[in-house]
Amino acid sequence: MDLNDNLGFEVNDDVELTFPADLSIQPGEYIVYVKDVTEERWNGVSFQVFELASGIPGNSGDTVKLVSTSCGSPEVNDIVEYDNYTPWPEDGIDVYDEKLHSIELIHPDLDNNDAANWAGSTVEGVTPGTENSVYTP
Repeated sequence: MDLNDNLGFEVNDDVELTFPADLSIQPGEYIVYVKDVTEERWNGVSFQVFELASGIPGNSGDTVKLVSTSCGSPEVNDIVEYDNYTPWPEDGIDVYDEKLHSIELIHPDLDNNDAANWAGSTVEGVTPGTENSVYTP
């Protein structure tokens, strides 16, 4: 994936992250953005880990946009507005209520903004840097 066209993420204007200018993502490769890259659990992983510039996406819902500015003005390439109540999977999201499962997109070709295309992870915790546990070909 060529990210040299100034792609970046926005999350409700509270979270900021940008792709490094020299970032390259190969087919089948994953990248992960985290709050603190210095945490021990990120040492020696087999995927690229980057730190959020500020903020952290909400556990009880947020809006995530993939934005390109390569044409001069911002253009939204993808968007998802998720939440932790119906129709979104309720068996994930809220780590504050001791639910340690994330929600995952079932297949990357599906509409990210449709709650029916997401399911609670079958793995306790999260699955960073790997294929989603609920992936359906």
